[in-house]
Amino acid sequence: VNEMGDLGSGRDLRTGRTTRVLVGNSATESNNHSDLFELLKKFKDNDMEIICPLGYPTYSDYKERVAKKGSDYFGTKFTPILDKISTVKYYDLLNTIDVLVFNHKTTCITAFLAERRRIYEKKFRPMICSANLA
Repeated sequence: VNEMGDLGSGRDLRTGRTTRVLVGNSATESNNHSDLFELLKKFKDNDMEIICPLGYPTYSDYKERVAKKGSDYFGTKFTPILDKISTVKYYDLLNTIDVLVFNHKTTCITAFLAERRRIYEKKFRPMICSANLA
């Protein structure tokens, strides 16, 4: 994650649309959202949207802290997902993401590797999950 380099202007050169960045995958402290926000802060003027899934666990007060910090850092470019969404909706969301940024030890990234998307994560071995990519 520390070697993210440059996310460019933020505009996706293939589609001409705003680059969509997914930060973490849940409202658990193991995602280390604060550290990721600090790293992404230098790109806040780029043409990008930061999407942050915080729908589970549903009882977590951590999600409100993360949502506030993300809004404070990125304003209207930050989109927290506070409610749990169905698996189908989550995969539909993932299909719209250009860049994934994770900061925990294990991440399920099989589908994104198959689509050759940029993935930034800690220097730990990712857990490769099986997925039906058909």
